Amino acid sequence: MKRKIKELQFSNQVIDKSQLKQLIIWSFRNYGIARAANMVDKLKDLGFYYATKAGISLSLEDLRIPPSKKKLLNATIDSISETDQRFKRGEITAVERFQKVIDTWNNASETLKQDVIKYFKNTDPLNSIYMMAFSGARGNISQVRQLVGMRGLMADPQGQIIDLPISSNFREGLTITDYFISSYGARKGLVDTALRTADSGYLTRRLVDVAQDVIIREHNCKTSKGILVEEMIDNQKVLVTLKQALLGRVLAEDVIDPVSHAVLAYADQCIDPSLADSIVQSGLVRILVRSPITCDATRSVCQLCYGWNLAHGKIVDLGEAVGIIAAQSIGEPGTQLTMRTFHTGGVFTGELAQTITSAFDARIEYSDDMEITYTRTRHGDNACLINSDCKLKQIDLNGVETFIPLTKGTILLVQNHASVKKDDIIAECPLSTRNVTERAQKPVMTDFSGSIHFADLMIEEIQSKQNIFRSVHSEGIMWVLSGKVYNIPDNAQLMVVEKEEISKNSLLAHTQLISKYNGYVYISPNQDKNLSQEIQVITASKTFSAMNILMNHNNDPNNHILEINNKDKFLLKISDKQKLFNGQIIAELISNVYKTKTGGIIKYLDLDVSKKKINLSKTYYDILGPGYILWISEETHEINKDISLLLIKHGDFVEAGTEIIKNVFAKNSGILEVFQKDGIVREIIIKPGKVYQINSHEMKKHEGKYRGFLRPGEKIADGIVTDKLVYWEYIQTSLDSFILIRPVIVYSIPSKILDCRYTEDSFAIDVIDLQLVRRINYRDGERVKSVTGINLLNTYLVLNLQEHAFSQNCTVHFETISNDSVYTKVLKLITYDILAIRDSSMRNDHNISVNTRILVKNNQYITEKSVIAQTEIRSLTEGKIECIQNKELSNRRVLIVNNTDLRIFKVVAGQVVKVKVHDWVYVGDEIMTNTNTLDSGQIISIKNNQVIMRIGRPYLISNGSTLHVYHNSLVQRGENIATLVFERAKTGDIVQGLPRIEEILEARRKSDNSFNPHIILESKFRHYLDKGLSLYDATRLSLLDTQLMLVKEVQLVYQSQGVDIGDKHIEVIVRQMTSKVKIENGGDTEYLPGEMIELQKIESINKSLALLNQNEALYHPILLGITKASLNTESFISAASFQETTKVLTEAAISGKLDWLRGLKENVIIGRLIPAGTGFNAYNNPVLKNIDSVVSPVNDIDNITNNDKAKIKFDDIILDDRSARNYPMNLNI
Repeated sequence: MKRKIKELQFSNQVIDKSQLKQLIIWSFRNYGIARAANMVDKLKDLGFYYATKAGISLSLEDLRIPPSKKKLLNATIDSISETDQRFKRGEITAVERFQKVIDTWNNASETLKQDVIKYFKNTDPLNSIYMMAFSGARGNISQVRQLVGMRGLMADPQGQIIDLPISSNFREGLTITDYFISSYGARKGLVDTALRTADSGYLTRRLVDVAQDVIIREHNCKTSKGILVEEMIDNQKVLVTLKQALLGRVLAEDVIDPVSHAVLAYADQCIDPSLADSIVQSGLVRILVRSPITCDATRSVCQLCYGWNLAHGKIVDLGEAVGIIAAQSIGEPGTQLTMRTFHTGGVFTGELAQTITSAFDARIEYSDDMEITYTRTRHGDNACLINSDCKLKQIDLNGVETFIPLTKGTILLVQNHASVKKDDIIAECPLSTRNVTERAQKPVMTDFSGSIHFADLMIEEIQSKQNIFRSVHSEGIMWVLSGKVYNIPDNAQLMVVEKEEISKNSLLAHTQLISKYNGYVYISPNQDKNLSQEIQVITASKTFSAMNILMNHNNDPNNHILEINNKDKFLLKISDKQKLFNGQIIAELISNVYKTKTGGIIKYLDLDVSKKKINLSKTYYDILGPGYILWISEETHEINKDISLLLIKHGDFVEAGTEIIKNVFAKNSGILEVFQKDGIVREIIIKPGKVYQINSHEMKKHEGKYRGFLRPGEKIADGIVTDKLVYWEYIQTSLDSFILIRPVIVYSIPSKILDCRYTEDSFAIDVIDLQLVRRINYRDGERVKSVTGINLLNTYLVLNLQEHAFSQNCTVHFETISNDSVYTKVLKLITYDILAIRDSSMRNDHNISVNTRILVKNNQYITEKSVIAQTEIRSLTEGKIECIQNKELSNRRVLIVNNTDLRIFKVVAGQVVKVKVHDWVYVGDEIMTNTNTLDSGQIISIKNNQVIMRIGRPYLISNGSTLHVYHNSLVQRGENIATLVFERAKTGDIVQGLPRIEEILEARRKSDNSFNPHIILESKFRHYLDKGLSLYDATRLSLLDTQLMLVKEVQLVYQSQGVDIGDKHIEVIVRQMTSKVKIENGGDTEYLPGEMIELQKIESINKSLALLNQNEALYHPILLGITKASLNTESFISAASFQETTKVLTEAAISGKLDWLRGLKENVIIGRLIPAGTGFNAYNNPVLKNIDSVVSPVNDIDNITNNDKAKIKFDDIILDDRSARNYPMNLNI
């Protein structure tokens, strides 16, 4: 049946962006692509035509600030002053005050926004800015609000909202403070945009990869399954209407009107706007429709399960790459999503609770079955918490009763039998059960210094391993009573007592600097008096008169010569005024006595040495007495060269200067000994001496001894006698036997005494001394390898301090002394103790005077325990010493109370005093008749017609908070006295926007969140199995539940940001994420446990096995993130082109995989035509063979006759692709 063309309609209204959208959709749906495109072209021409005639101009005067702004700001400031007053009275905690301030400013900002809109609408509807923003052309209301309303609340770098809002707008201009507060958000905006672009692009890439092979391959999969579609509601707010959700879907069953029982629509019928309207009007709220997630088509989606292609409002074409479309639809709006949201820092934000208001003036009555507990609202007001669902009775002025249903968790703000006016708020109910709370902390800082007093706090002490936590068991008030609190150093002696009255410049305390040693005082004249000062007490001094210091020729200050008694010369190893330590080497003797010409063997003779010592990884031995060192010289060449380069043989006698191996010459004459290994010459030793030939039987007399010392006159063989000490060695060659007589050099080490004469002005001489120490670096019998020679012995001057002087400083001075008008420099050593007069931190306090007096003079001799200096701490104010804190765990402190900390009220005749001594008084309380206090505090005295109050500040400390102070503790301004612990709602999820989408689609396992899709899938699967369902049904149902939940979660994120995405796009992606199962037991299949297989594939295998009465495979459903799903796809070419290329290709090669080139990517990579669009051949498709009937989708434009077409004036004829192609479809459904 042909339908007539729809009549044109006349729209008499403002056509803004949304209306323009509706107009184009209407033309598109009713007249097809060609005419809709033509109409849009005409609209564009119309727009440009009139824009040319009269463009929009923008001047500063167009920025109209609503006159109500000032009034609104004043009202808000008054409201906040009231909140501050309540805080000062201790009625609300710091958290509640902060939350109230934030909410008050939020409400003010929102009200001003509405005023801006109303002001523009009523006074200047043709205002340029108003037209631009509200037509949807450019800008939005939040930007207009910042231009002419107020900028509102800003966040600090931690994401906490600052409770000082920017009340000005850009038209009025920002102050310096406003600008600074804004700058963080501005920077964050820029960084977020840059990061978002990259993140969004990567998300799109992963989505395309996972869904690229989803192509419409058949008309109908003939499934009976579907999903129930309903309105999407979150926080009692409709995000997606039922009409929106139904449009473009295909019904899975007949829809019957619940009233008339008439069939509204049949199964497999597309839902167009008119059918959607009739379904909505029938009152049905849930409709079963076909969906890509329940489609039975293998490796694709069928036309009927997908429904309309939303691009042209008709059934989707065969060969349409719906996977790519879905990926782009989800990825593209990613840049519009925020990266992260701020914490509000409060308990709740205003949007998380919905208010219930009274519709008329009435009286409230509680019902008998109400279960309530008393609580506080987030602003600190008393309220009742409803513990179970109930009804609240409302009686109007005429006595008519109405009932308001209240759900569990609602906070009731009115008392029983209270009267309410119209629009008064009765209750607040939480909008969502999905709100996750977290424990947060807020420190309470003191506003002034003073003493702590607990009024009615119940405290519980909790012992932990390290310390004791003090927790508030029941909420109450903590008072800080004003006073001047001063820190007194721990080493100071207090000069005042509690309750003592002090005058100006009274001495509070003093510290004394006491010397631990006897000695002379030295005060440096160059020290800055304002900085910390150092006083030296010289405890010992020794000037060595026999040790002269000579300058070297180069005048180098680092190389001085020390001459002792005009004989021995030492090279100084120290410089003038250098700090020394015990055992440090002062100087080294300049001598060549113990210098050898070559290497050799060292032997001790009657020489007493210490145990081995190590200094800087070098070993040495101290010589403890006189003795001798025997030295048998030999020349050792360490060589690593091939033996073929050797020019002489082992055992040869060589003369000095002979080349023994290439480029190596002998420096001494002697017998050659060659050590070689594996054809490489390691060492060549030249042993000087005389060689005597002997018979081998003569050596037998020595009983196996082949070397040793020969004393003068001793005989080793016939004719071989020595007249001095020598060293002999037996050498045997292939031809003869020889004795090598080697010379021995004897070095004598006599005892030596150091001349340590000192001048008369030296004192405490036994504390410091210099010691002559001789050190040898080689052990007894050690062979020293060298060609050039070594120093056998080193002689040092070493500093020796007494043990009690180790903790003192020791320095060296090059002192100039005069001897018979001859000036010489001598060595002087001193030890001293440093006493520091530290600069006190109390100097910064204007009410305290800190003065240090030095009580000794320069060069004065003092004994131990003498007082060197005294620091006096004086008060610059008069007052009373109220309290002295002297606890182990805290600083020593003094509290002084003076007149500035008191308020004195004079009682006039006839006035009645309404307070008692020790009463706590709050701001605004009546002290006496007609006299109210402007401060809080405690009454300390009522006498002589005077009421004296000590100023204080009450702090309300909530239950569960942690205390950091004790009763009567003294605190200074800005100190943390308690930490409030409270529950705060996480704003939705902590992760929002793009990272949240990524988290859902990657199916991340989160331990701290209630939403963990893996756990939900597992629990649902086990639940269905326990109910007795088959493995197949339990898998399908648990997957369906998880799929729908994932779709909803993704939609919630996009809808919260105002982005509309068709459900079917998300369903296509979710289908790919849930298409696999994990094998638990392979049964009679070839699969191994842990393998991931397509669900459809394993189901068909199990059906075949059931027919053959064989064991079926057992499996459980799994959820794959989009990255994992891409890598686990059947096509290894597609997976390799995505990530982990080497790994994917290696695995594919090992398992001998086949790629059937079903997707788009693999065909693009290979270079074939893609199997979508025109590359999808409908006629050669085996699914569509032998179909006789042809169906073309009914559309208005298709049914216009040729005569009608001729009559319509058509400027731009465009071929409509939809009407040009008809596909064969099976009508026998």
